[in-house]
Amino acid sequence: MKQTFLTLPRPFVCALLSEKGLGDTIAQVHNADFAGADAVGVDMRGLADEEKTVDKLSQVMESTVRPILAMQYRCEEGGRLTDEERAEYLLRAARAGASIVDVMGDLFDPSEREYSRDRAAIRKQKELIEAIHDAGCAVVMSSHMQVSRTAGEVVDQLKDFEDRGADVVKIVPQVNTEAEMREAFETMMRLRHELTKPYIYVAGGRFGRHQRAIAPMFGSMLSFGQFPAHCVSPVMFQSPVETLREVHRNLYAHMDVDMV
Repeated sequence: MKQTFLTLPRPFVCALLSEKGLGDTIAQVHNADFAGADAVGVDMRGLADEEKTVDKLSQVMESTVRPILAMQYRCEEGGRLTDEERAEYLLRAARAGASIVDVMGDLFDPSEREYSRDRAAIRKQKELIEAIHDAGCAVVMSSHMQVSRTAGEVVDQLKDFEDRGADVVKIVPQVNTEAEMREAFETMMRLRHELTKPYIYVAGGRFGRHQRAIAPMFGSMLSFGQFPAHCVSPVMFQSPVETLREVHRNLYAHMDVDMV
């Protein structure tokens, strides 16, 4: 039986890829599998609208035995989509066989730090999550931000995401200073004990790569690997899939039982 995002042994490596066109996407899904990824995250922004039908997306989902995470974030070329259209593409991916889709924490209400508290938007998020579940697909709710967050802020936000019906909760703050890295340690310890759903806590910024390497040791369910490796920034916080496979083989295949 094909593993799902929720049944894979944790922690695992998920390759993130963003290609232009259906054919290149399918090819890179295959390549990520051979590179050692346990799951594959497909950013659908590179696909043309006509390639994001249920039938076409099914070709991607059926091209691998690895579970697929489907994403439709903002910042498409031209910024041409509404959040309602993004939600429709996520629902199509769910119906096409994605294992899990990513619902932004401010979907239907673009907000600072990708975290909406608007009641109408939250109601629509819950309705979308219910429809995705009805399609047999799981949901990760996420926020990406360009600022750091305290442990308390992260715990409160992810508990809120749990209450909205997400199966996995995710946050990506920035960790650029030693003080922020100390706070990240505190956050990891608290999340491990205070959340009920699986979670993904990974950082960007100067210390992002360091935080991501150890996050699974303290309960974060996976490591995201860049695929193919392509760093155009002076700071590479997302390691290549092949590197992460070795990290997991050396560290997480031999975890102490009380840390699992």
